[in-house]
Amino acid sequence: MKYNKKIKGLLMVGILIASTISMAGCTTSANNSSEQKTQTEEKNTNEGSESKNSENNDASKEASKDATDKEKESTQNNEANKTESGKAEITYYTYDINTEKLTEHKQKADEVSVGNVIKALISEKVLQKGTDVNKAKVETVDGVRTLIVDVNDKFINFDLGSSAETLMLRSFTNSLIKTFKVEQVKLTIDGKSYSSGHIVIKDGEYLKFK
Repeated sequence: MKYNKKIKGLLMVGILIASTISMAGCTTSANNSSEQKTQTEEKNTNEGSESKNSENNDASKEASKDATDKEKESTQNNEANKTESGKAEITYYTYDINTEKLTEHKQKADEVSVGNVIKALISEKVLQKGTDVNKAKVETVDGVRTLIVDVNDKFINFDLGSSAETLMLRSFTNSLIKTFKVEQVKLTIDGKSYSSGHIVIKDGEYLKFK
């Protein structure tokens, strides 16, 4: 009986020790698992933070680039405007009906425009009073820099002879080509082809420097 009690006692002690060791192992495992989870979360948080910082840096760089591009574009526009107004000078031609020669003139103006060229030609009696521009624009036609200009019907002076009319058209064309630095001029009268009786400019025909 005494042996049985001792054996039972030893068994109980063994069970308690085993139980304690098992619980300690579980606790350690749980702690390790918790630490690993915490480290994983911290890693994910750090990676997320780094990713967000990278995105913010990229966005900041993009915004900075856009701002620089806009500033550059604004500067270029200002320089273009300055060139247009600061160096406003037009070139126009007059003619001598007797020698049939053209003379070049330069004049300061508030802006470079077809309207100012026409005013200069009116003052020199190359064009008659009342002549005005309806619209004008510079375009590239088949690779050629072209001034497309539409004027009112006062442009045609039916009192001119054929020689004077030819000289008038040359003066007008040369004035625009030199002033706007184009290679040719497309002229229409109130949206229609030029036709005076002496001279007809067909659709698709361009005036050149002569």
